[in-house]
Amino acid sequence: MQTDKETARARLWHVLEERAPASGDRLPPERVLKDLVGCSRETLRAAFATLEAQGEIWRHVGQGTFRGRAPLGQPVKDTLLLEATTPADLMDARRLLEPQVAAAAAGRRVPGDIALLRQRVAEGGREIARRASVRMTRFTSRSLRSRATRS
Repeated sequence: MQTDKETARARLWHVLEERAPASGDRLPPERVLKDLVGCSRETLRAAFATLEAQGEIWRHVGQGTFRGRAPLGQPVKDTLLLEATTPADLMDARRLLEPQVAAAAAGRRVPGDIALLRQRVAEGGREIARRASVRMTRFTSRSLRSRATRS
């Protein structure tokens, strides 16, 4: 029994409500959706075309199908980059970008910037020391309670 396009679209809509309720959510791949909807890929693509024309979904080659209208001039979704990125990829990107960003920032500095950076570093050092002190106090407190209750 073949599923007609309207039935497939209605079933697809139901699956979207369950699996990708918010705008920007990524839909499962076509091979999964065709089984959930109970139709062929061709029928599924026809249903996609209808929903895309209505602004309910949008597709991006190599990244997937998403709920809602396509963003205008914005990156797809930050989480997509994170899902496809390994820690090694991230470190490689940082090694490439950060020296250039630091050089650009140094080129745009004004006289008070260095003093502000020194102040922030000093504040950070004091905060680190304060947190270490709090941790040590908590540890000591737990140790004393443990000895007192012999647990």
